[in-house]
Amino acid sequence: MCYNSAMVQNLIILGPQGSGKGTQAKLLCGKFGFAYVGSGDTLREMAKKDSELGRKVRSCLEAGQLVPDEIVMPVLEEKLRTVPSGQPVLIEGFVRRLPQYEFFKKIWPRLRRGDFKVLFIELSEDEAVKRLAARSGIENRDDDKPEAIKRRLEWFRRETLPMLEAMKRDGVEVIRIDGSPSIEMVHKEILQKLGMDSRLRGNDNT
Repeated sequence: MCYNSAMVQNLIILGPQGSGKGTQAKLLCGKFGFAYVGSGDTLREMAKKDSELGRKVRSCLEAGQLVPDEIVMPVLEEKLRTVPSGQPVLIEGFVRRLPQYEFFKKIWPRLRRGDFKVLFIELSEDEAVKRLAARSGIENRDDDKPEAIKRRLEWFRRETLPMLEAMKRDGVEVIRIDGSPSIEMVHKEILQKLGMDSRLRGNDNT
């Protein structure tokens, strides 16, 4: 995939469970050549390394524990350093709470990757519960049972929403997206608000 650094910008994509942020991240990466930096893939990749950081991640994952911020964020920094400097990145699953954002503010300037924007895909709790419950019926996932869903949504409200407010106070551009329509309609709104829709059409004509 070729990319044009003047055409796209670094992005952090956020949203409650069920908002479709993972799907939209994959669509954007496929069309615009972002380097996808997702927390799950990155942590599993790090756990395979025979390094101090890799061993710490592996220990947490093998014990079934959440990886603490003081480990998660250095993992993110190390991963970002492997991405070519001219290639835009799309970050999903990292930078989800205030302590992580405080760490991110320290590492991002060191990386010299330019500005970043935040895509916030909004979804009501009722719709999120409906979507995740439907997925649970198909995939039989315990973490998509109603009680677990509500706990995760409460965590998002408690941890991520205050971080978004802090980002806005810092002058970060937070682009709000309505996550309730179809995947195609949500993607169209993202492209429009990022100013990528006309550029994509221009590429299609070449």
